[in-house]
Amino acid sequence: MKYNLFIISTFITFAMFGQKTDCDSIKPRLSFVPDTWTATDLSHYIIIDKDTLYASYKTDFDTSLLKSYLEDDEGFLNHYRMIVFLFTDKNSKVIYEVKQWAAPIIVYLDKNLPKTVRSQFEEFYSQIQDVKNLKIGFTSKLKDANYQIKVTTTPIKANKNDSEISNKINNINSILTGGTYSLLTDDNNKFYSGILSININGRNDIDVIKQLKQLFFMSLGSFYGGFVSDNNSLLSKHYDNSSNFSDFDLKILKMHYHNIYEQKINGTTFLKLYNLSKQK
Repeated sequence: MKYNLFIISTFITFAMFGQKTDCDSIKPRLSFVPDTWTATDLSHYIIIDKDTLYASYKTDFDTSLLKSYLEDDEGFLNHYRMIVFLFTDKNSKVIYEVKQWAAPIIVYLDKNLPKTVRSQFEEFYSQIQDVKNLKIGFTSKLKDANYQIKVTTTPIKANKNDSEISNKINNINSILTGGTYSLLTDDNNKFYSGILSININGRNDIDVIKQLKQLFFMSLGSFYGGFVSDNNSLLSKHYDNSSNFSDFDLKILKMHYHNIYEQKINGTTFLKLYNLSKQK
């Protein structure tokens, strides 16, 4: 077996800026992490097939949740693969990969949003306290935020997608019409800044808070909605605007953030990690 490893000396990792977009008005929270491991230390790797090593130097990679969540419920595995990867793999024409927030999310809510909408939104997302590696907080100052939720008067149509699965993407139109979000990522699929825009013209508070909750949840992992039949789920196009997080949605977040991946993870790599978890 051959391992082609790059010898890596002390380095600093940081978020890379992408092209200039509307998100540039929100300052990213940069994280500088010194490290000193070398390529001769194989304890930093997990072998997932004959020739592939998965680097786990920044966090201890744990496959236990994969096993406990997915082995008992293969249906959940299929849901997760659809929500994150749209059932694509490394050979698909369009490849979808895991995307995560690796820094705390600090949200600023536009003062033009109705007060009841702002308070209900904060109360709803303050329920997320026990999701590993995912922290959400709120600020009253835009300069302290890395995620802005703002009101727009511009009409927003549902996103169009011309990929090989565009017929499935059409199912999320009801969630995206009237609102959208834009996220900046580094070169390892880690979000560091975001803006969610929503048009509230002619809409009541219930409709606004419902869509805000759904769009924000989708932006936590660039999740794809409209494929979940449970109306308690934020990813359902018939979401019932429950005041509590559904067990399914919490399970998705715990699965998605149990490990912060140090490399890009596509559908093929994810299944290899799942198969590895079953061997332990």
